[in-house]
Amino acid sequence: MLEIIIIIAVVKTFVKKAKEKNFNHVLWGFIGAGSYYIPILLMSFVVLPFLISSGNLSFPSESNFLYTSIAINLVVGISCCFMMYQLLKNSKARVQDTDAEILDSELN
Repeated sequence: MLEIIIIIAVVKTFVKKAKEKNFNHVLWGFIGAGSYYIPILLMSFVVLPFLISSGNLSFPSESNFLYTSIAINLVVGISCCFMMYQLLKNSKARVQDTDAEILDSELN
């Protein structure tokens, strides 16, 4: 449930910024969702099982494992989202000139 709320907030934030920068807001919405969800999947299905099987992580109970994995996933997901958002925020806005505006600007 928490992940769904976070993904909705991330997508809304990315779409809003993409519209401000005149980028494809649908594409940036998907990029925002992917920048949160893909690192979470990698942590859950690749990194954490590897760390547990190698003996680097051990948990006294199943609830400790659950809370730790949720915390790690949130930190990694939000960190990756923040990095992607900074890339979007720092990119130059796209200006869409029409032919008439281009010709008029050359006359001045």
